[in-house]
Amino acid sequence: MTARAGAPARQDLGSEAVARVEAVVRDIGFPLEPERMYAGVLEGALALTGSDAGSLALLDDETHLLNIPMTQGFSDSTVRNLKIGVGEGVIGWVVANETPLIVPDTHAEPRFIAGDIDVRSEMAVPLFLGDRVIGALDVNAMRRDSYRGTDAAALLAFATQMAPRVQNARLYGETRQRADALHALFEIGKLVSETLDIDRLMERIVDALGMSARTFSRILKVARTIADLAGEDSILHHHLAEAIQYRLLDRHQRPASRASAV
Repeated sequence: MTARAGAPARQDLGSEAVARVEAVVRDIGFPLEPERMYAGVLEGALALTGSDAGSLALLDDETHLLNIPMTQGFSDSTVRNLKIGVGEGVIGWVVANETPLIVPDTHAEPRFIAGDIDVRSEMAVPLFLGDRVIGALDVNAMRRDSYRGTDAAALLAFATQMAPRVQNARLYGETRQRADALHALFEIGKLVSETLDIDRLMERIVDALGMSARTFSRILKVARTIADLAGEDSILHHHLAEAIQYRLLDRHQRPASRASAV
């Protein structure tokens, strides 16, 4: 008979477990680059719990959805651009209830969302920043009944120590993205003012911003729509510049996702 999934009782960590958590936290350090921090946190979670796969989920304060910026053990194609509602899946449940959850058998758990590997056990803990939950850490194992309450206690202690560092890296990344977007918009303005020929302008923008042909094709469609709304027969410089601005701002406002299973 499979044990019923539920929130593990809070347990005090022994000195050995505390030392293991502290060692992992110390090894991660304080990188500000989001990908380095996210990868370090996830690798630490997997090492602490002896897990085969896992993911980091962060709550978007505006959309109230959970984004997955980092995963290990799952293919990107499985959950690319996945957004999880608070309360949905195991991770969403953990964030909504602000408590860890152990799933001893995923095949018997209705909240489990399957990925592209046969995960049999799952455990997730909330990321607390003070008294606020900013996301969750989720780990997975290929064996049934892989986690105990002591594992949840250790992972929760680790997540609580790492949450401020994750938030700092997240804010640093958002600030850097805004700065990059503003710089790109400035470069576009220069190109528009220096180049009168629309075809030459297109070529220079693609080269300057490193855009793919597919991306620029989408931008041209937006520029065409802007020109139509303005009652213009042809795409003009300012239509193209406006379309690129929309693209850049949209790209930098969306979180980068390497996707994950929940």
